[in-house]
Amino acid sequence: IAIWCVTKNTQDTERFEAFYPLLKKVALSHAPGIEEMIQITPHIFASSLKFAGEGNPVLAKEAREIAICCLTKNVVDCCNHWDRV
Repeated sequence: IAIWCVTKNTQDTERFEAFYPLLKKVALSHAPGIEEMIQITPHIFASSLKFAGEGNPVLAKEAREIAICCLTKNVVDCCNHWDRV
């Protein structure tokens, strides 16, 4: 079980490291329209929260920064998601 947990955490971290640059670029950029940003920020926010709790301090810091950025762009939908978590 311990080996599976380590492997799973490593795989999650590797996946996050792979798509992190794109995630950060999307989170920090301005969407062409407000509707697009409203639709995507809750999903990025949710993914960032998941990765912030993974246990890797460097990735957790970056994930928190992305979550905060999403929260400032779309407070209502991100707070609604937070309430469901």
